[in-house]
Amino acid sequence: MNTSNTAREKVDHTPYIATVVEALRADDTSVLRFEAGVEASLALRSAAVVLDPEQWERIYPDAREVVLAWDEVHGWTLGPRWPAITQDATTHGYRPQARPGTTDATFSHGHEVIPTPAHIANWVGLHLAGVSVVSRELDAPAGPDMVDLLLRAFVPAASRSVEQ
Repeated sequence: MNTSNTAREKVDHTPYIATVVEALRADDTSVLRFEAGVEASLALRSAAVVLDPEQWERIYPDAREVVLAWDEVHGWTLGPRWPAITQDATTHGYRPQARPGTTDATFSHGHEVIPTPAHIANWVGLHLAGVSVVSRELDAPAGPDMVDLLLRAFVPAASRSVEQ
């Protein structure tokens, strides 16, 4: 029996990302837009939540965007994108990056690939309040089967019954 990730459909991560966006908005974090997809070259689920740079001006002055990015290997990162930086291939070109020649921080959530939406909203809120929360690396990389299992909790019940 072949159980490789290429032999089956991955669980859609869009409901999880949408639930994180709802939690952010409930916590008064202004979200401009979000995108979720699969990076074709890596077959990697990823997402980008673009936050309102005006809300973050005190922390990231002159940032073009502030991005909360997720992928199934690294989990969540938060940071600015600067006008002079071109898009890269990860997370639909929205991976946060430090400004050239500076030590601007990109923060990694660490710990878990799929923390609860409320936990991410709280983590972002702490950064927005100016509290630098430095997280350690992921406890252990979650394999695609574990990521699928965790994402299933966010798939609407009607969709789950069709999948099974």
